Amino acid sequence: MAASPWCKAMLIAIALLVRVRLVLSFTTAPKVLRTLAVLRCSHNPLDDASSIVGAISVPQLTVVIPAYNEELRILETLETCQRYLSDSDLWKQRSTILVVDDGSTDTTVDVVRRIGSAISDRSVAIHCVSLETNQGKGAALARGIREACEKFPDSLILTTDADGSPEIAGLEDLYASLETILKDAADDGTVHWDQAAMINGYRTYQSASASRLIFRWGFRTVVKTLCGDLGVQDSQCGFKLMTAAAASRLYSNLHVPGWSHDVEVLFRARHYGVQVAEHAVGWEDKAGSKLVASPCGVIAVSLKMFLEVLLIRWSYATGRWKFQVGAELK
Repeated sequence: MAASPWCKAMLIAIALLVRVRLVLSFTTAPKVLRTLAVLRCSHNPLDDASSIVGAISVPQLTVVIPAYNEELRILETLETCQRYLSDSDLWKQRSTILVVDDGSTDTTVDVVRRIGSAISDRSVAIHCVSLETNQGKGAALARGIREACEKFPDSLILTTDADGSPEIAGLEDLYASLETILKDAADDGTVHWDQAAMINGYRTYQSASASRLIFRWGFRTVVKTLCGDLGVQDSQCGFKLMTAAAASRLYSNLHVPGWSHDVEVLFRARHYGVQVAEHAVGWEDKAGSKLVASPCGVIAVSLKMFLEVLLIRWSYATGRWKFQVGAELK
């Protein structure tokens, strides 16, 4: 049976990776560091809440949700997330949900603000900030993370998707994993929340369609071939838990604002020595995906993300994009 056009396109793209890898092998790769970098967020002296958080063992949590034209799906996501956090003994008094509207042209902002003002449980507030124009998921996350870091230094940041695909209950497993690697890294076995570390979610695929599975397999192949081992299997999972120290460094001044920003974030983490671990999370692919909706969509997105990953690898290898001097672990 003849291969379909999109399968042929995928095979051609993968074949090109071998040639690209050979070229890149002659460039100087960034130093691979696996220990923690001591990186701090800028402190806002006007925020009294941050000093209270620093006096307790469990840090403040900000859930950052990027959203673009999500008026039909974000309400359920916010209700589920807010309900879970408010019922949690661990998070109900120390968590905030921050939605970053990525220049939506629908009523996403109105939906978020309406539920934010209507919720009866004020132990978990819902806030919204907006970008003037649509800039991409990475840009929206960077904006929200900057806001969270300025308000709560030495806190935790959870990134998740507006469509509600990841199970918010997976936060507990990611938190336990983050606590473990921070404790193992400390000489005295104490968890220091001002250290830089991140837990990357790993999606389970029980409900994934064939096109999504092929796309994810192909993208992983692209990333591993061009960028090497980034310490995770699933770079594109939107469910990530990190310390503010890691977030402020990895999401500052991103060059790739779109879907492939996760690769740049992990590429930076490897260079700076930010420790990254991975943990499986429950996942249900929701209808209405903006990323992969058809075989033709698979081809278009695959080629676009392939070029973005190639750009990341080439630009950092040639010095076109610079790592921040002094950010590496000494």
